Amino acid sequence: MVTRGDGRMDSSNAFSQSRAEAESAAASSDCFGTNDCFSTRSAALTPLLRILGTIPPERVGLNGEYDHSGLAKRVSRLLNEQFQPAEVAHLRISQRGTVVVIVGKIASPRLMARLVSVVLDVRGAADVEINGDSMIRSLCVSAIEPDYEISSQSFAY
Repeated sequence: MVTRGDGRMDSSNAFSQSRAEAESAAASSDCFGTNDCFSTRSAALTPLLRILGTIPPERVGLNGEYDHSGLAKRVSRLLNEQFQPAEVAHLRISQRGTVVVIVGKIASPRLMARLVSVVLDVRGAADVEINGDSMIRSLCVSAIEPDYEISSQSFAY
């Protein structure tokens, strides 16, 4: 309501005036005017953004971008670079979190050992699973039981 000069209240123009006042106030404030309210807030949020803005190592893609299957893609590229095409042609690489899953036929235990070694050196890889068998678990069992051997039959899919 607006008070007229004679002391009486006039409600006809009250809404438009209060709206105009609100818009004027908003235009001069930090959040809606020319000043950027996000720069004020971002200083306080910077530590939180650093934590939330980082990509987990297993989700980093080929070019450093977020990629849900980034670890598998990086491992696949590395295997193609470091092994002969015939050695890795029949392998399918995927991931389950930080576990690299390799499915396919591996020609020899020596090739398998090289594959596991290369894969575990990739940032973000915590374990290698070949045809359903965890290689970390297999290595632990073989360290405890020296007679434990991985048969060549477990390499064929």
